Amino acid sequence: MFKRFAALTLVGGLFVAMSSNALATENITGKTSPGSTIPADVKAKLDRKGVKGDIFIDASVSASDKEKLSKVMATLDKEDRENVLFIDQDGSVIANRSEIVEEFRKQNKDKFDSNGKLKMKDEKPLKETKPDDKCKIDATNLMTIAGTGWKNAESNCGTTDRTGPYRRVISDKGYSRFHTNIYLPSKASGLYINPNSTKGDTAHIYTGATDKDGDSIDIGLQYNNPTGNNFPWDDTWAMFLRGAGNVNVPTYANFQPGQWVVMKFYVPSDNSVALNVTGYDTTGVIRSSTITGTMGWFSDFKADGTGMNIKKVTSMAQISPDDLTTGSQLGSTTTPVKWENGRIGKGNDSNSLAPMTVGWFCGYNINNVLVDFTDHNNEHVVVGTRTFTP
Repeated sequence: MFKRFAALTLVGGLFVAMSSNALATENITGKTSPGSTIPADVKAKLDRKGVKGDIFIDASVSASDKEKLSKVMATLDKEDRENVLFIDQDGSVIANRSEIVEEFRKQNKDKFDSNGKLKMKDEKPLKETKPDDKCKIDATNLMTIAGTGWKNAESNCGTTDRTGPYRRVISDKGYSRFHTNIYLPSKASGLYINPNSTKGDTAHIYTGATDKDGDSIDIGLQYNNPTGNNFPWDDTWAMFLRGAGNVNVPTYANFQPGQWVVMKFYVPSDNSVALNVTGYDTTGVIRSSTITGTMGWFSDFKADGTGMNIKKVTSMAQISPDDLTTGSQLGSTTTPVKWENGRIGKGNDSNSLAPMTVGWFCGYNINNVLVDFTDHNNEHVVVGTRTFTP
């Protein structure tokens, strides 16, 4: 799980104090209907199905990097080629637009070495095991929990790494693509980070996959807590990638809190991964950003999904050992993290998408998670370092 490395993913001094937030005293026991969905006009803007998908690369990119990036971009969905950042296994970074590299280097300035590459870490590959079958939800038990309002997580994930509470969902085997709509809470509604916590409480909403041997990739959005320095990435949801290569985990692109985004993850070719997020950036303009990278030689990520499981996780990560009493909270029953219209398929075949019908659902710990479950593809989630009683 990504939570093990929470302390390594934060940029620009994100652990410093922030102002108090009214959410700290919000009543969490109320109930809401799971019927709230992404507005049709917003969804139409975010789908981007009419994009031409031409491959554009700045003239400032060297000939060798241009050749490499051209091959990478050719494997991406055509609508995902507008703003592309590629992280290679050796820590080198290439983007198709010069302003992307400039923004990325500023946002992650402490993570680059003297050679201009992302610093490497001496860590083992990211591993993950599927939850016990007691966590499995299919047609036999779906109706017993669907539409019954807020409840704690069905089963405990049984983690031993103690790096913060989370809700985790894992698909059946054979998939390497995931599309979904997600509502991102904000400090004004649904998100609270305790300014006095010494555990680096950090909110994440992410996806990814695990191959047949348990090698894993975490890729999605991290909330960048305000630092007081008025950095452009303060108070934003930024994209991150963990598990592709052994680089220090950077963040890329910055989306406004309090909005719907469209997120899509896939394996465009064997042992490569891509994530595209489309939503409003900090200037109020719709931005489609893609981060892509290559996996290590030991990985077995297949574009056709052979032996692979998709995951989706809602997390309040902490430095181990965690402290489940700090009161930080991602989502509330009035403004939860909303996972909507999830579909899984094959990495290089967007036409293979279909709703998930079998999945493994758990939480750590059960009492630190609230779920309003509709089905495998639609649920509202609240996680926090506090006890929730439905």
